[in-house]
Amino acid sequence: MHLVASDPKILLEWLSQHIPHRVRTALSGTELLVKLLQARYGVQNVRTAGLQVHLEKPADFVALACASNAIWEGRLVATRWLIEFIGIKADPTTELPKQNKKDPRRATFDLHIEDLRPGTYLPITDPGAYTLAKVWIGCTRASSHPTYNSNHPPG
Repeated sequence: MHLVASDPKILLEWLSQHIPHRVRTALSGTELLVKLLQARYGVQNVRTAGLQVHLEKPADFVALACASNAIWEGRLVATRWLIEFIGIKADPTTELPKQNKKDPRRATFDLHIEDLRPGTYLPITDPGAYTLAKVWIGCTRASSHPTYNSNHPPG
């Protein structure tokens, strides 16, 4: 069932809200975001971090740490969401790319790129699939449960 493809209103909602939200979240606080903003608005109009922070009181440092941690965790979740959306995840045993096909039990709720016709899954044979699978593993392990000394990718 391709609910999204059959309803232009739902398709527009996904293309204008849900997907861009995840992309913006994944880019938040990154050098790539700064470069994209500089290209669009000019180098002189973009701060290095993409935002300006005033650290004047001890509480400001705590607030900044909280915001930075939230950005980091949000970036992990959004990145994993985007990788799964295009059809990639990793085999838990081999850590090699595995196709993330739609689960028939959740077909009416889950949305994948194939639901956005003419969208297609990224093949696991694509040169970028291995890197995406490694990033998926790192995001999954770093954000799904507490770990210590796990040596999970990317670091």
